[in-house]
Amino acid sequence: MILVKMRPIFVLLFVVFSGSVSAKETRMSKIDRSLRSRRNVDVSNKYTQLTINTLRVHLNNEDLYFCNSDPYSGVQCPEEMVCVDWHQICDGEQTCGIQYKSQCIDRTIASYGKVDKRMCDGDENERWCVWKKMAPKRCGQDYFISGDKKAKRRRIRSMNFPDNYYNDRFCFWRIRVPEGDRISVFFRQFNTELNYDYVSVGNGEKYDNDAETVVYKHSGENLPKPKSFTSTGNVMWLTFKSDDWDSRKGFVIDFFNTRVKEAKVVGENAFKNTERISCGNTEVVEIGFRETVIVESPNFPKFYSSNMDCIWKYRVGNGRHISINFIEFSTEDNHDDINIGDGIDPRRTANLLKSFSGGKAPTNIVSKSNQVWIKFETNAAINRKGFQIQVKEKYYSECGGQLTVPDGKSIVVTSQNFPENYEPSSECLWQFVHSQERQITFKILDFETEENYDQFTLGDGFEPDENMTNTFIETHSGELPTPNVYTTSGSEGWMLFTSDDVKQMAGFIIEVYDKKHYDELFPSEDGNSEASISFVSSSVDEDLAG
Repeated sequence: MILVKMRPIFVLLFVVFSGSVSAKETRMSKIDRSLRSRRNVDVSNKYTQLTINTLRVHLNNEDLYFCNSDPYSGVQCPEEMVCVDWHQICDGEQTCGIQYKSQCIDRTIASYGKVDKRMCDGDENERWCVWKKMAPKRCGQDYFISGDKKAKRRRIRSMNFPDNYYNDRFCFWRIRVPEGDRISVFFRQFNTELNYDYVSVGNGEKYDNDAETVVYKHSGENLPKPKSFTSTGNVMWLTFKSDDWDSRKGFVIDFFNTRVKEAKVVGENAFKNTERISCGNTEVVEIGFRETVIVESPNFPKFYSSNMDCIWKYRVGNGRHISINFIEFSTEDNHDDINIGDGIDPRRTANLLKSFSGGKAPTNIVSKSNQVWIKFETNAAINRKGFQIQVKEKYYSECGGQLTVPDGKSIVVTSQNFPENYEPSSECLWQFVHSQERQITFKILDFETEENYDQFTLGDGFEPDENMTNTFIETHSGELPTPNVYTTSGSEGWMLFTSDDVKQMAGFIIEVYDKKHYDELFPSEDGNSEASISFVSSSVDEDLAG
């Protein structure tokens, strides 16, 4: 009986125990998978850059710097024209400050009354040992090809070849031959993600410098052109950069000393010798009232082409400004630049408002004048989707505020969100002052509010008086008022708008002029400006209203 009763308990315990083992095995397998997936994370580009930036802060706090600004090569000895490699740091043999070590120790005795070697041990200091552990791990290395029987060629493959290369990597190699010799480059195999994972190759020590050394950048499934060439000097560099997404098989590239094998074709800078393609508009385009112009990079939304110089020029009315709003934006970072400036001459760099590239859309830009230019330049290599931009006249659409009417110009003021519906339950007061104490003219261009409920008032002076006796329009709603042009008696004017919470409409747009400027723009046949109402007194307003 006891055995019979115990059996289900035993079974239950076995199930629970086996279940706990299974759960443990599952947890362990998850941990194991996590560990496997995290391998090589220390050489990913993002991790490496984070390490470099952190290490740079530590060094700079001690007035120390990377050797030749290269974080992979080591540290510059303080106050000496000597560099110490990472492998030399904390190796038991001091390099930095060794010539002055005895003098340094004497100073510690004079300062502290005893020997303190910690102040004088240079790259053997314990802090340097910590930095050595933080040293970034390089993907790629330097090679020397002497040209003798044992060193005729150096073959470089992408990591993991012939399997797909790893994501998020930046690798670089330097290839050197003896002085007087040259390097021949032969591309054997090539397959990377087009426009995203690319190889760069160039002449000299410094890598990825388009302006001086690069022969070309290349991506895609085809071999580059030319697929073989000879260097201009005895040193070349090669870089490879992959992003976080798709990967391919990669590449195989051979480097020879020219005493062994020569490519004949000289590797010249393709970024300097390629013919440029022009695009954009050659004439200034006028942007009309309530008009929005869409500017797109060539081929948008497909990728733009290489070697392009595009310029667009736009203008609005005098005294107004232009708003530039980026809807989409993606260009090759640090290489395919879009520049925006005031005026219509892109050669005047002093008028530059903004210059940028990359994958993040910039914030809206507002011109300082009524003219603006947009310039887009692409290089000979990597392409992206490009951009789509809205260009339109910029209005002042805040709920109220104190505004200055510029001399000889005008400003445009709208209800909130115009031409979309204004906000409910608003009370907005605008106050205008002329910069040169001249009269101000208001011209109402468009008007639509909820009749009898959302009211607009226009007046003379800086603000409404107690009894609202200084008004041109005491209260108005519905459609465009008649007349629609009003001029102040002095250099100040104001507008008031109130809305309820029931129904909202498009609102209004009003241009506020320097009166002299308005008279010049809209002269009548008798030599005066178009008919307008000037403020004289409240009785005159009442007569007009009647």
